[in-house]
Amino acid sequence: MAAIKTDSISFGFQKNNIQALNNVSINVPNGKIYSLLGPSGCGKTTLLRIIIGCLRPNSGTVQVLGHCQPGSQLNHQIGYMPQELGLNPFLPIRETFYYYARVNHVKSMEYIQKRMENYLDILGLKDCERRVSQLSMGQKRLLSLGVSLIGKPRLLLLDEPTVGIDSMIRQQIWNHLRHLCRTEGTSVLITTHYIDEAKESDIVSFLRDGRLLAEGSPNSLMKKIQCQTLEEVFFRLCIAETIQNDDDDDQQKFSENKQEQALDKIQDDNVDQENSIYPCSKQLINWDHLYALFCRDYFFFTHNFHFFLFYLLLPMASLFLVKLLLNGGIQSIPVAIHNAEHHQQQNDGYHLSELFIEQFNTSAVAITIFKNESEAENSIKLGQNLMVISFRVNFSRSFVDRYIKHNFGNNNSRDSSSIHLYFDHTDIPSILIINNHLLISLQKTIEKYCSIHGLNSMLFSVPIQEKEIIYGSHDITKTSSLNFIFPSILIQTLFMINLAKSSFELMYLGDYGCMNRDLIQGVRPFELMFEFILASCGSLFVQICLMMIFIFNVLKFPLANDFLNPFWIITSTSIQGMATGILLAILISNKVTVMFFSCGLIITMGFTSGAFWPIETWSSFWQQFAIFHPWTMPLKSLSSAMFRGHYYQNHDILNGQLVSLIHCLILILATIIIFHYKNRRFQ
Repeated sequence: MAAIKTDSISFGFQKNNIQALNNVSINVPNGKIYSLLGPSGCGKTTLLRIIIGCLRPNSGTVQVLGHCQPGSQLNHQIGYMPQELGLNPFLPIRETFYYYARVNHVKSMEYIQKRMENYLDILGLKDCERRVSQLSMGQKRLLSLGVSLIGKPRLLLLDEPTVGIDSMIRQQIWNHLRHLCRTEGTSVLITTHYIDEAKESDIVSFLRDGRLLAEGSPNSLMKKIQCQTLEEVFFRLCIAETIQNDDDDDQQKFSENKQEQALDKIQDDNVDQENSIYPCSKQLINWDHLYALFCRDYFFFTHNFHFFLFYLLLPMASLFLVKLLLNGGIQSIPVAIHNAEHHQQQNDGYHLSELFIEQFNTSAVAITIFKNESEAENSIKLGQNLMVISFRVNFSRSFVDRYIKHNFGNNNSRDSSSIHLYFDHTDIPSILIINNHLLISLQKTIEKYCSIHGLNSMLFSVPIQEKEIIYGSHDITKTSSLNFIFPSILIQTLFMINLAKSSFELMYLGDYGCMNRDLIQGVRPFELMFEFILASCGSLFVQICLMMIFIFNVLKFPLANDFLNPFWIITSTSIQGMATGILLAILISNKVTVMFFSCGLIITMGFTSGAFWPIETWSSFWQQFAIFHPWTMPLKSLSSAMFRGHYYQNHDILNGQLVSLIHCLILILATIIIFHYKNRRFQ
C-alpha cells in the first residue's frame, strides 16, 4: 500500500482564475523519500495542502495512508511542516516542543525530553529557553521541522524545509530523514526548489505550471535523459514540455514508471483503517487536545506575564482615574456676578445681595465680580463664564418692600427687586447644578435675613417638605455624576478590553499560522474554539475578581447589596465583549479593519445604551427599543445593585441579568457555529 496516491488532481483558484494543478498524479511508496521539485509558484504547496486536507481538489482523488478522505482522523499520523511555520512567537523552544507532543497524544515527559534533546542536537538549536521570536528565520524553520517530527509520525509532509539553512545542518537533516525511513518505516514527501539536494531522495518528480513533467529515481532520470545533474534534467523537461502540445498523456513520457490512468478502487487496503485512526477523530472533545491547548495558553501567560498584567491593570487604572476626577463632584463652575448695590449704604448694615453671595460662594462655583453688567454679560459670549447673576441698584430695599411689606410698586421696583440671570445653556449638566445651587443659596439667604430681623422664615418657604433621601446623598454636586457615570464606565471598559484581547489574540494566532497548523495537526475546530473561550473566561474571571476587590475595598465604592449581583452583571457583559471580539476576528481578517470596526461599535453601543445620557430623555419608541440593547438593562441593573441595594426579586436586576445572559449565549453560539463552518474542511 502506497503512503500517498493522487490520481488526476486538478485545482484552480476561482478568485484569481488561476489553474494551480492540472491532472497531477503521484505515488509515494512507504518508507521512501519522495521529492517534489519545481520553481516557486508551480503548485507544490497547493498539492501538499490537498494531501493534508486543507483544500479540496476540483477533480481527481487522493489516498493517504490507505484512506480516501484526508483530514483530522489521519493527521496525528502525519508530521506537517508548512511554509508559514505556524509557531507561536511568544513561546520558548522547550514549550513549543511540549505543546506539539501533547497534541499528538505523547504524554511521557521522559520521551518528550529525550526526543527534544535529540532534535535540538541534530538541528543545531542550543538554547531551549529562547523564544521563537528571538530565533533567526533559518532557526525557526529548523524548529518547525523539529516539532513536526516530535510525534513520531508515519508520514512526513515537509514544505521547503531547508530554505535558509546552512549546508552542514541541511545534510544532517537529510541523513536523519533517511534514518527514519530505514529504521521506522517513515514515508517522506518533501518539496524544494533546491533541485541538486533532491539527489538524496529515493524518488523525485518535477512540477511546472501545475503539470507533472516526470517521476522516477534521480539516477534513472539522469540516465534516461542523459544528463549529469537533476537541474539539467529539469531544464530539458521544460524545453520538451514547451514544444509539445500540452497533451496530458504525453507530458510524462520521460517518467521511468508511467502514471496509472486511474487509481484502483480501495478494496482490502482499508482492512486496518479503523485501527489506524486515532480515537480522538470520533470524539466531540479530546482531553489530550484540550490539555495541550490549555498548556500553550499557560506557557504564553507565564512567559509573557507583562501582557497579562497589562490586561488586569488597565481597567483598574481607568476606574481609578474616573474616581480621582469625579470624586469631588462638579467644582469651580465659572459664574460672573454684578452687584450694583455693593457701595450703597444700608440702614441695618446688611445687603441681601451680599448675604446671597456669601451663601452662593462654595467650591461648586468660581465667582468673578464685574462692576458693569454689560461686561459680565459679554464674558458669557467670550466663553469665560456659564452664568451671570446681576443685582440692580436698591435690590435689598426693593426686595423687602415687595416681599415683606407687600408694596409691589411699579415696574421699575419689581425689576430692581429681582435677581437677573444670563445663561450659556450649551453646558446643560453644569447649568442644572448651578440652578439647584442657586435655589438652595436663595433659601438660606432668606432664612439668615429672617433670623437677623426676628422674622418667621416659614412665611417665605416653598410649600415642599423634604422628608427623607431614600438613595444617594443630599449633596447633588458630589454624588450624581459619579453614581451615574461609574457603572457605564465600568461596563464599557471591561467590554472594550476583553473585546480587544480576544480579537487580537485570535488574530495573531491566525496571522502566524498557529491556528491553521493546530487544525491540520488534528485539533478540531470545536475543540479549538471551546478551549479559547474557556481560557478567555478564566483570565476574565481573575480580572473581575481583582476588579471587584479594587472597587469596593480600595476605591471605597458603596456596596449596598451582596457581592454576587454586581459580579454576575459585570462578568456577563465582559463575556459579551470577549465573544464579540472573537466574532470580529473570525469574520474580518484584517487587523486595522477590526480595530476601526471595534471603535465604531463601542461608540455606537455607548450612545444607544443610555451610558452617556439617561434613556428617559429619549422618545418612547427608542426607550422601548433600548430594552433589547446589550448594555441598557445591565447598566440599570448594576446601578440598582450597587447604589440601591436591590436583589434578584427586583425587576431591574432580573431583567438586566436575563438580557445579558441571552446576549452572551447568542454571541458564544454564533462564534462556535461560524468558526466551525469556516473550518469545516478540517472535520
